[in-house]
Formats: sequence, C-alpha cells, structure tokens
Amino acid sequence: MLRMNAHCFVRTEETRTRVERAFADHRLGKAVPSFVVGGFAEAIARYAVEISPPLIVIEAGEGDDPVALADALAPVCDAGTNLILLGATNDIDVYRALVRHGVAEYLVTPFDPARFTAAVLDLFADPAKGVAGQTIAFIGTKGGCGSSVIAHNAAFALTRIADCDATVLDLDMPFGCGDLNFNIETANGMRNLLAEPERIDEAFLHRFTCKYDDRLHLLAAPAVLDGGAHIDPEKLAVAVEAVKRHSRYVVLDLPHGWNNWIRESLRLADMVVLTAPLDLSSLRNTRNLLDWLSDQGGTAPHLVVNGAHDRRGMVELSDFTRTLGIAPAVLIPEDRDAFRIAAGAGKMIGEVRPKSKAAQAVRQLAALLARRDGAAARKPGPGTTLLSGLLRRVRGR
Repeated sequence: MLRMNAHCFVRTEETRTRVERAFADHRLGKAVPSFVVGGFAEAIARYAVEISPPLIVIEAGEGDDPVALADALAPVCDAGTNLILLGATNDIDVYRALVRHGVAEYLVTPFDPARFTAAVLDLFADPAKGVAGQTIAFIGTKGGCGSSVIAHNAAFALTRIADCDATVLDLDMPFGCGDLNFNIETANGMRNLLAEPERIDEAFLHRFTCKYDDRLHLLAAPAVLDGGAHIDPEKLAVAVEAVKRHSRYVVLDLPHGWNNWIRESLRLADMVVLTAPLDLSSLRNTRNLLDWLSDQGGTAPHLVVNGAHDRRGMVELSDFTRTLGIAPAVLIPEDRDAFRIAAGAGKMIGEVRPKSKAAQAVRQLAALLARRDGAAARKPGPGTTLLSGLLRRVRGR
C-alpha cells in the first residue's frame, strides 16, 4: 500500500475508537488518519476549499439521506477520492443504491474493525492490475506436521478454484522441499529474491521463478546447509510486496521455528494457516500461536488439523478443539496412499487422486481462502476509482 492520508468524519467516540483500531492494523501502516467531529456537512464545507484526500470516511447521522448526501459530496471531491460510509441503517437496498452512486463501501455501525481494514486494503490495491495480491502464510505448530505439503497443494488448488496465478515462496532456506514436491529444477530463487528485492520486476521473476504450470510458480529455497537460515525481515517485506504486484496469491511456506523474521512474515500476511497434528505438544503450540496472532490484530487464522500425521500420542479431535475453543477450518483425513503417490510423482494430490478425501479437503481449504478474499470481486476495473464515475456524471465529464 502506498502512503496516503485519510480524513475521518465521525460523530461518536465509539466509532472513532473502532476506526482507530482498524488503522492500527500493521497492513495499514502507511495510511495516516486524521479525525474530525462531524459528518457530511463538515466534509462538504472542507472540500469546497481544499483538495480531498484519497480516502474519506464519514459517519452518517440519524435522519440523514446517505444517497442524496453522497451526491452532494461528489462535486467538491477530486477524482480518485474514495468514500467509506458508516451508518446505522442495515438495508441491502440502501447498500446497493450507495454502491450505484459511487460509494466505495458501506459498513453498518457498530462494525468490526477487521472488516474496515479489509475494505481499505481492497480499495487501494494495485490499480494497474485491478486486483490485490494476497499473502497467505502457512506454518506448522510443530516440525514435520505436513505444513509445506498442505501449502503447496492449497496453492495449486487456489489456482484452479479462483482461475488465477499463485507463487509459492519456500522460506526454509537450508531444508526447503518445494523443488522436490513440485518435481522441478531449482533456480535458487529465494536467495536471489532476497539479495536485491528492490530490483524485482517481471523480467527478474521470469528469470528466477520455477514454473510448475501456467498458473503456479515457485521461488525455491537453496536447500543446502549453508543456504542461510536467517532472513532480513525488511528485505522479505519488500520482496513479498513486489511479488504481489505480479501474482494473485503469494504463499509463504514458513519453516517451523520462532524468530524475528518469522514473526514479521506472519504480521505481513493477509491470511494465516496453522497446520496442527493431534498431539499434546501441537495442542500447546497451537494455543500459543493463536494467542500471539490474536494480539497482532487482523483476521483470524485458519486452523487445519492434519489427521494424516503420525497417530502416536494422538489427542481426540473433540478434546483438541474444545481445549482451543476454536473449530478447525479443515480436517485433512488420513490418506497415506494418496500422499505417497503424489510425492513419488512430484505432483499435487488433486492431480493424481482428485476424488480422494484428502484432495477434497485441500480444495475445501482453498475455497475458504478464496472466499475470505472474495471482496476482490467487487473491485472496479483497471484505471477506475469508486467515486470517479459519479464525479464524471455530476461534473458532466
């Protein structure tokens, strides 16, 4: 996201608190909000004499006609301004009318700050591509629990379900298995990506990205002991943002561990998937990860219980979920033959055993991830802004 100013016209302290919490999300770190007590009248008066910012947030008052007031606001706003409207009316017809009149998003008060954050992120995606690249971080709650296999298979399924491209970043520098799971020759992609992230463009990615098929690509780990386990979190953040400009989904395949760059990877992700086997150490670690992620804000993670993992020391699923207080998004069933055949062929389970229960579970996970990102379907086409159509109509452009 580019640095930008946001003017927030709010009427109540509760709304201001919720908007402040939304802007506190690390993904909106470059958005600078300023608050004004008031609503449409104050906004119209202000922009009659000064340039409007990229984002305006207005809390409608009781008795306001939001559609008429949005029309009144449009002539004093500059092209490229986006309006998020907050109001107490919960009516789908009102929402549709506002969208038709150029309002970017309408949220019913009191709203979830995470929903507000998602709306802002959705608005300020790369306008040249017309879609927002999404980062999905996969991490296991213990070593060897199958997180990488699930990450790779989910990336493949996402490209089919969403009919888009995805890029897997294998971040286990000394022990990464992406090249083996995809059965492709490594181009040492991650080492080059992190060496000069500011140089990343389409030609750079074409040179160092391994192609699995027309839609799925891999930036492979060196997979040698001197490959370097430490990653500079700032360089990684720059690299991920650059890859997002060229790929609809960027899948971060994180190693099991806990250090500064892994924490930063989880913070910068739009979605997080925790893979957990059913045993006591996994239960403890999952609880710790859920608590830490909750403290960071953002959207709740998806919990994937991997029943295909070694069943020794297994905790009953009902006890596992009851202790955590969270239901798993997906349960990967025990299907050793399907995973064995896929691994032996260097293929994804959806290719070699598409009708297996394991393949169905992976597709279910991919569908959940695509649905979480479903707001992108409402995005305007390249080169458009959500108020520009209304502005052209009012100003006769």
